[in-house]
Amino acid sequence: MDEQILKLEKRLTSVENEVESLRLERQEMRRYFASKEDILRMESRIALMFEQSASKTEVRALERHLGEEFSTLNQRSAEFEKRVTNDLGEIRLQMAHLELRILRWLIGTVLTITGIVVAVVKFWV
Repeated sequence: MDEQILKLEKRLTSVENEVESLRLERQEMRRYFASKEDILRMESRIALMFEQSASKTEVRALERHLGEEFSTLNQRSAEFEKRVTNDLGEIRLQMAHLELRILRWLIGTVLTITGIVVAVVKFWV
């Protein structure tokens, strides 16, 4: 009977050792698995991201709106460019007219001063 008890004790010890090794292995494995709290936190994060993200229809509507804005902006840009080109042409024309007026005044002034000098020279001589 002692022999049977010894065999049972050995078997029990080996079973206890295996159970302990399985327990340690389970603890080691738990570090790599998600807990219920982890899953709940992840679900709440996903729900928050889902609430904050735009749907495909919203993105398409935004694309249409931006396309309309860009086309309007391009039209305005073309109109502005046309006005600037016209204004530059007018400024060049005005500058040419001013240059001509200054030249006339310069020629007139030179002729007047020449006339005055000739008159003064004739008067004194």
